Amino acid sequence: MKMSYLKEFIRVYALIEEKKIVYFISIFITCIAYPSLNIIFSFAYKLSINAIEFNHFSLFINTCILFLVAAIIQCLVEPFANYINARAVNDIVCRIKNKVFRHALSLPVSYFEKNRNADTVLRLTLNIDSFEPILRAGIRDVMQTLFLGIGALISMLILSYQLTLAALAFSVLAYLANFAFAKEIRKCSDIQYKCNAGLSQALAVTYETGQTAKAFNREDFLLAKFNESNKNAVSAAFRLAIRGMFKDGLTSLVTNVSRLVILICGLVMVINKQLDIGSVVGIISLQFGLTNMFVSLGGFLTNMQNNLAGANRVFALLDSQTEKSKYSKAIPGNITRNDVITYENVCYSYDNRVPVFDRLSFNIEENRMIAIIGPNGSGKSTLIKLLLGYYEPEGNIAYYQQAMGDYDLSEIRGKISYVSQRAVLLNGSILENIKYGDRDATMEQVIRAAKKANIHDYVMSLKEGYDSFVGEEGIYLSGGQKQRINIARALLKDAPIILFDEATSSIDNEDELDILQTLKKIKGQYTIIIITHRLQSIQDADWIIVLENGKIAGQGAYGHLQKKDCETMLI
Repeated sequence: MKMSYLKEFIRVYALIEEKKIVYFISIFITCIAYPSLNIIFSFAYKLSINAIEFNHFSLFINTCILFLVAAIIQCLVEPFANYINARAVNDIVCRIKNKVFRHALSLPVSYFEKNRNADTVLRLTLNIDSFEPILRAGIRDVMQTLFLGIGALISMLILSYQLTLAALAFSVLAYLANFAFAKEIRKCSDIQYKCNAGLSQALAVTYETGQTAKAFNREDFLLAKFNESNKNAVSAAFRLAIRGMFKDGLTSLVTNVSRLVILICGLVMVINKQLDIGSVVGIISLQFGLTNMFVSLGGFLTNMQNNLAGANRVFALLDSQTEKSKYSKAIPGNITRNDVITYENVCYSYDNRVPVFDRLSFNIEENRMIAIIGPNGSGKSTLIKLLLGYYEPEGNIAYYQQAMGDYDLSEIRGKISYVSQRAVLLNGSILENIKYGDRDATMEQVIRAAKKANIHDYVMSLKEGYDSFVGEEGIYLSGGQKQRINIARALLKDAPIILFDEATSSIDNEDELDILQTLKKIKGQYTIIIITHRLQSIQDADWIIVLENGKIAGQGAYGHLQKKDCETMLI
């Protein structure tokens, strides 16, 4: 267990990277300054009491000198070192957040499909904040405690080895009492983080399904789910607090008993003329440093368990396999001269379960409109994900008569614009949402794309035009308006291939006709692939592919396929 914690700490500090020198110098200065203050004050107490008891003016002068040195350290040296350390820690944490976020962006789509959104968000927010207390107080507290403890031990031995040995025995007891709770507190911390992730998920579900719940009068269901998650989170926090209470109580008991014993023994030695009263006061003030060294060594990991549990969840995300930059796919043997996309004997299954596709082969020629239809579960949506490179199938695949393995995935996606079933809009203006397709596009290009998407006239009817705010997830727009902005974004990207994934399934007939008009405008200018279940969406297609059970059940032009068969597949 101890080795596991040590590895976690080493991994945390490995993230410091180029800030190591500044960070550790600031840590070293604060670690020297703090123990020096405590030791100086202890000897100052001894000298001041003895100056009064023995009426020695020279002892009083020495006391003043010690207090002056302590003031310089406390008012100048320590605050400056803490400032430098705080700047270094903030910069390091900022770099860690950037590193983790970049890694999250490089994760495959399958990661987000297998992990709950709220859990991933929690790792990227609350859990990542666990690094700050570890870096700010972790190694600094250990070094300060060690320096103070060793310095206090040496100083106490100089003053009285008998009282020092007694204090040492109680310090060992405090160490054992603290360390006994380390494993249990870590276990409770892990459970608490899992419960908090469940609570975040419950909040996310409430946000996403709030309107549906009102429509069905099911607010009580959402409330019950939230209360259950909230109860689990509170219960986990309570268990952690209980163990922390017992740990702190036992440690305080041992510490206070040790002080009382040292005080009684010291007074007995003063009465027997074996020690002066100033030395007793000095030893009692130094005893905290000695006891704290053992308590911190036993309780340091215990107190850090909550933060380590959070950091470990971030490391679990960092350890997740990133998306491959390219898939090693050979060139198909069935390529024709005008092919844009060629699939030959492509197979795919989710997690080695029942195959979605079994030896799927087809050709998509340049600047043609291809419609892909089929019943639910036939593999239409999976095919879109394969075309975008979200999953790696088996078989031979080519883009523009070149093997898929010759392209990076980013190059393939650069050749494709994607219009999803659910229009995803940013919480910004219409202009910002359209320019998401090309951040460097001119206003003229934006307007041209909007006109093709049949959204320009509506935008100009708004008071603020393209600067109009769409609201959270486009709340101020209708479904058709959001989808047309989504299409304008795809057209602005100006990729040679456009994928329409059930783009008209969630809108009314009027909006669907507008989108079909857009398709007619751009037909022949782009290679268009339409996934749909609506009959009127495929009537202008140059070629129709009918999927059933992961295989091509039929293909051909709309006029050559039986209308009845198409209608059956769409249903």
